[in-house]
Amino acid sequence: MTLAHRHGRKGGIAMHRRSKCTIVVGALACAIVVIAGVCVPSGGQSRPAPATRPRTSELPQVRSLKELEALAEVDVGGGWRVRLAWASGGAEAGPWVLAYCQARYVGEGAPSVSFAGPWLGTALGPVFARLTRTDVATLRGREKISFQRSPLPKEAVYCCLVPLAWQGRYRLDIVTARGQMLAVAGFGVDRPQACLWQEFGWRDRRESAYSGPAWPLAAAPSYDGLRPVWPLEGPRAQLPEGPPSLPGQLPSEFTRPLPTSRRAGEAIEGLSLALADGQFVVKSAASMRTWPDLYLLARWWVNGKPIAAPLADGMSINISRAVTTGAEMKVPFHLPATLGQLKAGDKVEVQVMYSPGMVELLQRHGPDGGLGRAIAPDVPTSASPLLSNRLAFVVGAAAETRPATRSAEGKEGK
Repeated sequence: MTLAHRHGRKGGIAMHRRSKCTIVVGALACAIVVIAGVCVPSGGQSRPAPATRPRTSELPQVRSLKELEALAEVDVGGGWRVRLAWASGGAEAGPWVLAYCQARYVGEGAPSVSFAGPWLGTALGPVFARLTRTDVATLRGREKISFQRSPLPKEAVYCCLVPLAWQGRYRLDIVTARGQMLAVAGFGVDRPQACLWQEFGWRDRRESAYSGPAWPLAAAPSYDGLRPVWPLEGPRAQLPEGPPSLPGQLPSEFTRPLPTSRRAGEAIEGLSLALADGQFVVKSAASMRTWPDLYLLARWWVNGKPIAAPLADGMSINISRAVTTGAEMKVPFHLPATLGQLKAGDKVEVQVMYSPGMVELLQRHGPDGGLGRAIAPDVPTSASPLLSNRLAFVVGAAAETRPATRSAEGKEGK
């Protein structure tokens, strides 16, 4: 099976209309401050409003699945009714927010989504999400896309990541398959924001072997917008208990299999990370796509200080491999050069994340509007990001030497 994955720039024509919903992202923190105009539905609403006809509205912010379900439905055609919102990426996320679509099928036959036509953005269930800059005019290409996914659950939540690592003014549009605007939200980033999440594995195409990158680039998880992060069919008693949260946020209680028990304040972990026989070993109770270079991210600390990675300058790769799944991945032990000059006695910590829809490099030039362009084969794996424990170790007297430049290493497709 061949799978194509592209890191590159598409760009978009900025439409200089700004919504009232504005947030400011700080330089190094992941906190998002709402300035004005965000309508958060009341959790006490007992019955959702009936479906309405599509019309442009403010995209509301929500803080839980219960708040998302309290929104009014919108009929978008094709037998689908949707609820739309955005939310923070979660306490352990990077410089991004999440767009959500709760879709319910009321048509005849098996639920499905198909599209063929000009690029409208990233699929978000039966609708599309598109990010554009409103303070800089850029040119959008005229590429065309086509896809089909069937069967889908009759009711489920879909998610996509909206990167906000760059200074500027941005607008998130949610549109129908016919290009009709449904909802908009505006975001303001006063200063570029560092991303702690970065690449964790590389693959040498000549040797078909994995290694640890000496110079990893900043990256974010992506989500397959045609694959639900949480199905809503079946008993709601299976939903996690505890503080309000949304599937796709970090950390997440909406992983399968669900945790059997968790004490207050206990970390939510979907992965285990350990060192064994000179390798990092990543294990999961849920199935994963076992490509460490494309599905694992990491963040590092040295003596308690978090280490940020540089942004990418643009890269395109073509991948032809068999899709493999499993519950374990291994990456050789490595200490990236981005950690700086380590000395004996330094404490190094690392945590990994499993990205359900491939790793997405953050480009130096800014977002390209695609919001995650990889649509992988629909195989039964975790649809939400999984976090590992935070593994700590002390640097010994013979600290590992590392290449002096990034170009000293090769990567598949470069």
